[in-house]
Amino acid sequence: MTPSYPRLSAPSHLHPSLSTNMPWVSGSINSAKDIIKPKFRTINFEDGSPQVTVVTMARNAWTAKVPEDSEASDMKTVFSNWLRAHGDAKTDWGAPECIEQNPDKEDVESPWRQEILRIYNHLFYDLGGFLADVNCAMGTFHPPNHTFFTVNHDSTVASPAGKTFDTNILIIPAFLDKGVTVTVKRILTSEEEAEAELGSFSPAPRKSEQASTAWFIGEGVNLSFAVSVEGGEKREGVAAVFAVGILTVNIETAAEEGE
Repeated sequence: MTPSYPRLSAPSHLHPSLSTNMPWVSGSINSAKDIIKPKFRTINFEDGSPQVTVVTMARNAWTAKVPEDSEASDMKTVFSNWLRAHGDAKTDWGAPECIEQNPDKEDVESPWRQEILRIYNHLFYDLGGFLADVNCAMGTFHPPNHTFFTVNHDSTVASPAGKTFDTNILIIPAFLDKGVTVTVKRILTSEEEAEAELGSFSPAPRKSEQASTAWFIGEGVNLSFAVSVEGGEKREGVAAVFAVGILTVNIETAAEEGE
């Protein structure tokens, strides 16, 4: 049976009112080629209450202590129970200051955190539907179709050659270590100018542009990731985890629009 991924609409116990505002997309367009085959865009959903609420709670759940019923129930049920227990202002949507935390940031593959990453399919589904109306060459999202990657403190880039994907993707931080900034640059080809900085990610308040922005990355774009810590502190291990939504491009439709 194919899972159902309805558009996000936060239940009343998660948020009292829903915004009908659409996300907005930004990014420089340098040529007609960048319309036909876009390389980079930012997508802000700050005005979308359901999206902001779900992403906030998913990030808070990432560092939370794993619920005691995690071995007695399937993980989808466990996470749903956690959302119901913490989805209100009393616990500030499960904020770290309000609930017990899990000190282990290295166990990215745990069933609890893999279930959290699965939840991002709902966000990617919303954003993917919006992208199809902006530019069909960016692609659409057909859930479930996600993956993830980590960036460590002890490396300045994901790999010596950078990191690329063989399809268009959406990325958003699922976890950012306290006090870190992850700066992302695009490694350009020899035919282009020097390395270009795309932007950075760092922990931010829930209701902010930084916390409510996903990135569109085009197929084959080569990325480098540099990690810095506030105060210059030296750390090891996982600095950030990015949820990735894999987009599908209708090549024929995109080609027709480019004619």
